[in-house]
Amino acid sequence: MKPAPPVAVDAPYTAPALEKGLDILELLAGEGGGLLQNAIAQRLSRSATELFRMLSVLERRGYVLITASLAAILHAPPLSHYSATKAGVEAFGDSIRLDLRHLGVDVGVAYFGFIDTPMVARGKADPILAQFDQENGQNFVGKTYPLSGAGAAVLTGMENRSRRVMYPRFIRPMYALRSLMPRALGQLQRHLRRAGPLAQHREQLHRHLHYL
Repeated sequence: MKPAPPVAVDAPYTAPALEKGLDILELLAGEGGGLLQNAIAQRLSRSATELFRMLSVLERRGYVLITASLAAILHAPPLSHYSATKAGVEAFGDSIRLDLRHLGVDVGVAYFGFIDTPMVARGKADPILAQFDQENGQNFVGKTYPLSGAGAAVLTGMENRSRRVMYPRFIRPMYALRSLMPRALGQLQRHLRRAGPLAQHREQLHRHLHYL
């Protein structure tokens, strides 16, 4: 797909180099498999020599955004395996940021809660997760948030070349207090289950010890 020709307007300023770079980015955005330099030049009706410097700058000023998850911060049941995986993704992003710094490439790590996507819909339809939500009740952490909000956060993060991209907003204070999360979750779980099956077993145990 060739980028649309620019609309003729009476602009007070022109930036041919910027327009050339935007043409390249627009073209590559529609190509999932990427394009070689000669193919880019052909599609934009420009010479490969003309695009060489621009491509070199775009490559040097790259930005990589790696998707982790709220699960990398909030290690809650019943997603222990998912939490471990996403914590590894976060560590990979933090490490590769240092690896690519000398190339001028910035690396960001994105943290999302439950976003309205087919993957989340399938996950919440799982009987184990459904039972967990039923027992613990709905809350702002388990709520499903709109995809548009996540998309806006990604665009803002890319524009600012951010190290951290987070949505919904409640994730940011959790990230700042992440060292306290395991203890807080343990206390919350004990509070939620105080009147549940574990409390019943505890009461039976106390009766048994009383008769002893």
